[in-house]
Amino acid sequence: MINIEKFIQGHPAFDHADDMAQVTKPLNKLGISYFAHVRLDNNNNAVITNNHPNYLEHYFSGYNFNYDLHMADIESHGFFLWDLAKPKGNSEKLYQLAQAHGVGHLCTLVRREAGYKHYYHFGADPHNDTMNTFYTQHMDLLDKYLLYYNEQFYLNDNLFKLERFSCPIGHNEDSTWESETLMLDQDEIAAYLESIGSREPCEEALNSITRREFQCAHYMLHGMTSKEIGAKIHISPRTVEVYLERLRNRFGSKNKIELARHLIEAGFLEQI
Repeated sequence: MINIEKFIQGHPAFDHADDMAQVTKPLNKLGISYFAHVRLDNNNNAVITNNHPNYLEHYFSGYNFNYDLHMADIESHGFFLWDLAKPKGNSEKLYQLAQAHGVGHLCTLVRREAGYKHYYHFGADPHNDTMNTFYTQHMDLLDKYLLYYNEQFYLNDNLFKLERFSCPIGHNEDSTWESETLMLDQDEIAAYLESIGSREPCEEALNSITRREFQCAHYMLHGMTSKEIGAKIHISPRTVEVYLERLRNRFGSKNKIELARHLIEAGFLEQI
């Protein structure tokens, strides 16, 4: 069994809580104060983080990852409102634990990619009774945020350390989850979109981009030279050029200018 005390020590969600708070700050404009991400692989190992370190410590200490929503047998893509769910046993205790830490009206989006299933949890003050209606009417805003979050995760070295902190998930029949698909004003929505930028999902061709390629492309599109990019992400300028050359070959680009155009046309980043 995993040594939870040792696992918690050094976990990026605690050592770099400020980084996670900054990345999730745009959600505050929507009345969403809580965000968590669980990435489950095919071997039932999970990488887990959230922006509430105190709650996360209790979550880990109680081995609640064995009773969370990711234990349910659900489709590749799903949308769940916890207020409408019917958990039992330890799953019910987990639901109450979240409430006790000020995390209420949870909504979970489930997304799948090759080898992984992602569970993105959004939550709000338990007294904000409008949130379930908001989730169902503005799910597109949540999807846009996920694009922003995943981009920032790849760019932030502290958050990316989570890749080394996975825990094995047990097998039990202790949880059942049932959910149904069930307003912010336009100024609040506009402020939210401005804070994260307007993003559309990347095309299929972008799925094979590695983290380093992603970083090099991102900073290139923001006008940085190979030398500046190398200093930013702690690799040599020559290595930056190797990553950009790989991207040029993949997109059939003749030079950096054409690569930038191809990336933008593919929806990689908003145009600068």
